[in-house]
Amino acid sequence: MTCQNQSVYDSDSDFAKDITTLVEDKFKEGLSEKEIKVFLTKRYGEYILLKPYFNIKNLLLWLFPFILLILSLGFFIKGLKKY
Repeated sequence: MTCQNQSVYDSDSDFAKDITTLVEDKFKEGLSEKEIKVFLTKRYGEYILLKPYFNIKNLLLWLFPFILLILSLGFFIKGLKKY
């Protein structure tokens, strides 16, 4: 197993070493970085990527921190107006 939020090049796990070797082999075969990402995503799922794609499926994941910040500021400002 690899640690989440850690790149395969930073991890010392066997899985990370296997993925590193696989990526190097795919580069030698002439695949581009984008083609290798597509291959890995199809094989292991989007979980394999250190930074997930920005798409409709992940929109809430990307926007949630901003939504939470706006809601928190709204409650904070509303609380200040009471005093």
